[in-house]
Amino acid sequence: MAYFNRRHRAWGIVREQTPHVTGSFAQGFANVDGTRRFVEQTCRVIQINRGASGVLQYPFSRAQRVEFTRGTAARELPTASSRPPVTSSAPPP
Repeated sequence: MAYFNRRHRAWGIVREQTPHVTGSFAQGFANVDGTRRFVEQTCRVIQINRGASGVLQYPFSRAQRVEFTRGTAARELPTASSRPPVTSSAPPP
């Protein structure tokens, strides 16, 4: 999201939030309570990047201007959700 005031001397603010979702899937055989079973497990990781910045612009002409930008960023790491293993006594077809 951004806002720019272009009247007298241009200035603006920018705000962003970008989610990144990744995941993994694993399957195989494992000993569960002394019995060999087929196990499936999924894992999802959510990372959110947030940032804000300010922009100042001073136009000299329609073709030339000077810009100043200052901002900050933050990363929220990770929100992992893992589904408990699903077991069965036989492998999938």
